[in-house]
Amino acid sequence: MSQPSEYKFTDEEIFDGDETNNPTVVDPQNIVAEKGVKAVSSSVGGEQGINVSMLAFVNAAGKAFPGTFIFPRVKVNLTKMINLPDGFLPLACPSGWMTSELFLKSLQHLLKHVKCSPEKKPILLILDNHTSHISYPVVEFCKKSGIVLFTLPPHTSHVTQPLDKCLFGPMKSDISQEHRHWMRNNPGKRISIYDVPQLTKVPYKRRFNSKNIKSAFAACGIYPFNRHAIPEHMFAPSSVTDLPYVTPPNATEGMNSLSPLLSQRDSQQDGLADIVNRHLSQQGEVCIDVQADNVLPSNSTSQQDGMSHYLLTINSGKLQLTPISTSSTLLTSPVLPLSITEKPSKELPRKSFTPEEVLPHPRVAQTGPRVPRNKNRGSSRVLTNSPEIAKLKEAHNVKELKEKNRILRENNKLCRIQKETNNKACTAKTSATTLRTQSKSVHTTPTLPLLDSATAKSTKNKSKSKCNNENVDPDKNYSPSLKSKTTIQRTRIPREVKRVLFLG
Repeated sequence: MSQPSEYKFTDEEIFDGDETNNPTVVDPQNIVAEKGVKAVSSSVGGEQGINVSMLAFVNAAGKAFPGTFIFPRVKVNLTKMINLPDGFLPLACPSGWMTSELFLKSLQHLLKHVKCSPEKKPILLILDNHTSHISYPVVEFCKKSGIVLFTLPPHTSHVTQPLDKCLFGPMKSDISQEHRHWMRNNPGKRISIYDVPQLTKVPYKRRFNSKNIKSAFAACGIYPFNRHAIPEHMFAPSSVTDLPYVTPPNATEGMNSLSPLLSQRDSQQDGLADIVNRHLSQQGEVCIDVQADNVLPSNSTSQQDGMSHYLLTINSGKLQLTPISTSSTLLTSPVLPLSITEKPSKELPRKSFTPEEVLPHPRVAQTGPRVPRNKNRGSSRVLTNSPEIAKLKEAHNVKELKEKNRILRENNKLCRIQKETNNKACTAKTSATTLRTQSKSVHTTPTLPLLDSATAKSTKNKSKSKCNNENVDPDKNYSPSLKSKTTIQRTRIPREVKRVLFLG
């Protein structure tokens, strides 16, 4: 890891930022108890705590800058944010973790305490490859503000991140002590998320001092720059997962696959001759002639590693090596069989052994060739360079397009459901109206037209005279069309007609 070639940053311009979790319940520390007691209890705030994220910023000059606290809330209650460390900004997120929007606000808060410009005084900010750090809005803001974003190699933050390596660990140990003192002074109470900043304030000031910050940057080899600060074995793969790559067999190669074997055989023959000549150098002028016969490997192969066999003969004071064809593949073993062996040197007995030699690690069985995964593993890169910005912008546009399509599909689905609901309601309303109309048509008679006073008076007189002739009570409304007394049907007269008749 080295600085970009076009920039020459000083210790005041090299920054590091990272998040850490700060839960309301931490693991209890070791306590003093009677010897021999199997169960030792310790009071904690709960079985499982609520996480509060903390973002910190430091630079290589040994200065700590205000960061942010992310609370698992929808909105920030400023009335309860009274115990934050100096200059820290409270933010809210339902999950309690960092997002790209909150990280952008954190960078804007950092620039209130740091002066930088794209042309005159840019700064270098070292981060890991978390998705919230490499979003396009964040990179675009940093490009305009003069912040050069440099990401660490993936899966190496435990040794290349100064905050993870030397600062967060001691701070959390002190936070655990603060939690224990708080529980002792407040019996029967639980630590809330609003108490976390207060319990973090003192350990943060104690551990984030100039000496520790400078030591963290030096331990990671960032400033002063030292490529050998981290030993190579820290990046060695695990012995359990270090599997050999198996090349799939290909029968169409034919005789082309024999050329590497022949070249390797010739090189091993030359090396074997040199070894034998070195052993026989004290016996006089004796040389070795290697018979490079056209000996090809056999077609039959075995599962075990093949070994090369040579016949060493002496012909008139001259040594000759002749390769012998065997059933196994030739020249695949790194150990060459020799008829003349070197005398073992006197070695002192070993006094120490590695744990792997005593109990070897189990190896995972390799059943076939490894299949590469189509997954972006990330890399160490400068995100504010133009090619990287173009890639991030393209990925951002694709993501936004997918999100718009998803929202459009959801809206279409809701509209379809609403339309179906409205159609059902309209159908039910129409059916109810039809039934109501049918029921009214059964009991409703044709309404009589409205009459004026003269016509209504004459109609009343005619009705009375007709009722008198038929011996019918004129006060009762009987139909005049039916003359039979036994089958007289009663007819309803509309209220308007009655009113006209009464007034007339």
